[in-house]
Amino acid sequence: MNQAYFDAVIRRYQKMEELDPGWNRNSLKHLNWVLRLYGGNADFKVQAGCLSRRDWKSLSNYYYQCTRYNLFPTLMHFDYTVVQFWDALTAIALGDHDSFEHIFPKDEPLEKLIKDSKGAHPLVREGRILLVGLWYQNKQILEYTIPKAQMYLARKYPKPDLALVAYMLALHEHDVARAGECLETACQITRSAEWEPEEKKPWIYGHGLYRLAARVLPEDEFNRLPMPNYKTFCKEYAQWCNSHHEPLQLYAPFPEPVAFLNDMFTANYRSYPWIGLDEVPCHLIPPEWGELLYL
Repeated sequence: MNQAYFDAVIRRYQKMEELDPGWNRNSLKHLNWVLRLYGGNADFKVQAGCLSRRDWKSLSNYYYQCTRYNLFPTLMHFDYTVVQFWDALTAIALGDHDSFEHIFPKDEPLEKLIKDSKGAHPLVREGRILLVGLWYQNKQILEYTIPKAQMYLARKYPKPDLALVAYMLALHEHDVARAGECLETACQITRSAEWEPEEKKPWIYGHGLYRLAARVLPEDEFNRLPMPNYKTFCKEYAQWCNSHHEPLQLYAPFPEPVAFLNDMFTANYRSYPWIGLDEVPCHLIPPEWGELLYL
């Protein structure tokens, strides 16, 4: 999202025009090489600036752009089972239902959720299926996942990890007091060295958990849910999200000549006509495209 990222994308785009003139702008095999930059387009200085100005709309648009980058078909993380759980919580925090339902489609079979969760971090393995069950209030999924989540709570895992799962169980049981206690503890997961300092200001996933309650609980119960007092939860931002539901936008739209990417990043994922995801096996990609990585 910083200028250096945009400059690199433009250089790659211009080089792709030389390598393959007339390429289809919807072709994922081409866009993969134009867009892929290690580290993505996140810019924590933007995040810090939005916080210091209390510019909550821009902060939401920043997170929206980062999430849409993560979800772009050619840019999905190699360990996407883990990433999609956190991206789904970000989408909930922002009110971005389209992204959530792209990550976890409503009609996705339980068997696929189980299969995709195998081998994941224990918190993600239990959390992602429980999250889907709560979001859609899917009886079949909930009947499967709730006993699993209760078993998870009986094991020796970090306290904040346990609290995150316990929070979702408390929402299912409409135990508002218990949910508030668990959410406070879950926000302390950021004490772990796994989290970068910039990811804690605020911890957007805690905001996603909080907004999940607005989906699961009746309005009067949600209004009684206390906000966490922990330092990684921004109450002012949460209050703004509770009352503002205008459409999200890219914080920093792509400039010309790659402005066509803006429509792709903001498209409804269930309807966009992606082309070329599997049309060329990776080992048959022209070797000269490799030089794009160094532009």
